[in-house]
Order: sequence, then C-alpha cells, then structure tokens
Amino acid sequence: MKTKEPYQLTLRPFRHMLKSVGAERVSHEAVKEFKDLIESIAIEVAKLIVKVSKHSRGLTVKARDVEFVKPYIHMIVREMYGKEWRKPPK
Repeated sequence: MKTKEPYQLTLRPFRHMLKSVGAERVSHEAVKEFKDLIESIAIEVAKLIVKVSKHSRGLTVKARDVEFVKPYIHMIVREMYGKEWRKPPK
C-alpha cells in the first residue's frame, strides 16, 4: 500500500481560531506552532479512528468510529507530550 503525505492545512483557520477566542494580535510564528500542534494531534486521532473502523468492519469510517474515539483523545495527547499533560478540569 502506498503511503500518503499527511494532509496540510492552511494557516488562516488557525489564526481565525485564536482571534475568535480573544487574541487581538497573533504572530505568524504562533500561528505556525499552533497549526503544527493541532495537525500532529489530529493525525494521531485519525490513525486511531481508522484502526477502530478496520477492526469493526472495514472499508468506511463512520460517525460511530469517531464517537468511539472521542473519550480517548486526552490519552493520545498525554502519550504524545508526556505524563505532565493532563485533561483540563470541566
């Protein structure tokens, strides 16, 4: 099977996200770092979703596969960034 390069997102939605939650100004470097962080997490989550889908039945990733993975996202991030990261309080 051919391996594909990871999906590349543009910077604009990440700048918008930071501004929409209150940032008045955002440096280009901050947007790039934020994008890289979110992309790396998203790729790991996507890998788990595909694994769950293949385990259950195969070809099509369905909404229930995504729903199944949601409670485990904090564990993925903890594994990626170390034990000091913890799920924020609600």
